[in-house]
Amino acid sequence: MGQIGLFIGLKIVTLFAAIAQTVGFIGLFAFEALDPYKWQLLIGGTVVALISEFLSAYVMRRQPKRHEINDAR
Repeated sequence: MGQIGLFIGLKIVTLFAAIAQTVGFIGLFAFEALDPYKWQLLIGGTVVALISEFLSAYVMRRQPKRHEINDAR
């Protein structure tokens, strides 16, 4: 259950990173108050989303397959 919890946590991190990317992208065209942070939101959101997706793929690759579990029984 620990790996599934980690996977769900990484997906939530990816969601927040995507929100940061979206806010940064909108900040390019509107919301002058976001001017100092727009590039940090865009680049930071992209980096965090990439790292989170690679880690979640790694976690799921380590998860045993369903047929491997049935064979062990």
